[in-house]
Amino acid sequence: MIMCQLHKNGAEMAIEYDIIDESDLLRVVTRGCDDGLPEAMAYVESIHRVVNRSACKKILIDETNFITSLSTTELYRLAEVVAEITEPGEKLAFCCQPSSVADMQFWETILLNRGRRVRFFTSVKEGEAWLSDSGCGVQEEGRCGVDYEPDFFPSEFPIS
Repeated sequence: MIMCQLHKNGAEMAIEYDIIDESDLLRVVTRGCDDGLPEAMAYVESIHRVVNRSACKKILIDETNFITSLSTTELYRLAEVVAEITEPGEKLAFCCQPSSVADMQFWETILLNRGRRVRFFTSVKEGEAWLSDSGCGVQEEGRCGVDYEPDFFPSEFPIS
């Protein structure tokens, strides 16, 4: 297990997390809250370094005891970074508090649109179950078709 606290100019920051390599699953358990986009970027990059050293392609990020203060624009920028640094073969399950669902659905959509296999859950058990399911109807660009249904279809919005 790797225990981490991010530091900024020698001062402790608000994100604390443990990374546990369970051989077939890399589990990240996060606590606290972020202090803006730079800290969130450092958190993502730190996890990415561990994922690169691990042979594991299934990652569970448990943020059920974590609160984000990022704006919609910052969430978008962070999602773009995650999409750039993750590999198409990686399968990521993010578990969040129910109060964060709207932000996380936005984030999920950004990552899915960039061909990443990702889902958000409010239950760690649901995230674990999704990661353990090896079936994935890959349709295009690495997108897992069985995992994502859009909330609307273009035909619902006719062009006038």
